[in-house]
Amino acid sequence: DDVRFAKIMIEKAHERNLRAVVATQFVDVYFLINKFNPAAITLDVKVPDASGWRILDLFKNDINLRHIPIHLISGEENKLLGMQRGARSFHLKPLTNESLSLLFSDIVEYSERKTKRVLLIEDNDVESSQLIKFLGNNRLIEIDLAASGKKGLDMIRTNTYDCIIVDYMLPDLAGMELIMEITEINKARIV
Repeated sequence: DDVRFAKIMIEKAHERNLRAVVATQFVDVYFLINKFNPAAITLDVKVPDASGWRILDLFKNDINLRHIPIHLISGEENKLLGMQRGARSFHLKPLTNESLSLLFSDIVEYSERKTKRVLLIEDNDVESSQLIKFLGNNRLIEIDLAASGKKGLDMIRTNTYDCIIVDYMLPDLAGMELIMEITEINKARIV
């Protein structure tokens, strides 16, 4: 909805040799995604003709689109809500030049990574082995397993993961407490 900000985003993308396309209306979003197959999406929560939160939910619930990392941008502090709904990062307006550089560095680095790294935090051996079998049928996913919340947090502190799957009922940490700690750890990585 902010043409000036859109131009800044396009310039930053071009500095990183990325193509950038701006959808000014919700009706254009799916057309542009299908036409350009984006490596990432930056989404302003305040879209003029739709709710940015609704758009995020639509992406994350669509099996053909959920793999696309979405970076939320908002004038209101709602980082926890964005991360809970599957956003890769959350950025509070106004964004500094440094914040934009970090955002585009993350987009480039994530898109260039061929093997995606997944952390599975699960204490039940049967369920973890089933999930690993389900996810690990190709060489595109590398899976690490943590049998407790505390072990998972230690692994997150020392490794970078593209996806973290959490058992919400671990014996050592409550699910929401674990999610909050993961969010705190990732704050330092993705502004």
